[in-house]
Amino acid sequence: ELIQKLNLTGCVNIYDLNFKIDKINIYNSSCEDGLNVVRSYGTIDNILINNSVSDGVDFDFSDIKIKSININNSKGDCIDLSFGNYIFENIEVKNCTDKGVSIGEKSLAKIKDISISNNNIGLAIKDSSVATIENIQKNYNNNICISLYNKKPEFNSGKLFYNNIPDNCIENTLLDNNSKIIKIVN
Repeated sequence: ELIQKLNLTGCVNIYDLNFKIDKINIYNSSCEDGLNVVRSYGTIDNILINNSVSDGVDFDFSDIKIKSININNSKGDCIDLSFGNYIFENIEVKNCTDKGVSIGEKSLAKIKDISISNNNIGLAIKDSSVATIENIQKNYNNNICISLYNKKPEFNSGKLFYNNIPDNCIENTLLDNNSKIIKIVN
């Protein structure tokens, strides 16, 4: 009852905190989010999440840097980002029923290397969000590799700036009329 009053949705919750964490491992999460971070600032060296009944990770209203994140088998999104600034050195997301990485609600995301496999949508960028991706290393068996769109009426479409994306991913992209995919010219 107290958890519902506080709106704590994660098996592990970080709210209103400045932090530095070396490692978070979560297995067989039965919560709405395996890891939920809200209104916080910090760094996490390594996140490993296996088997979540909903989202693996949900970051909201935060400024977070992650060195390595590996999420497998989430029944929702592997990673759900909203209203924040997020930097990732290495992402591996696979076997997620919805999106491998969902970037929404005015988020800014910078990703150095990402591997997306066996997700419904590998990468979604929506609702006035902007993502910059250096390198998509692997793209296997996603129904849609990248999708850019406007979902909520109070926002605009998404933008993606990229350096290296495999051809099979570019060919499997959906975007609405106002979204943009822009190759970074070195």
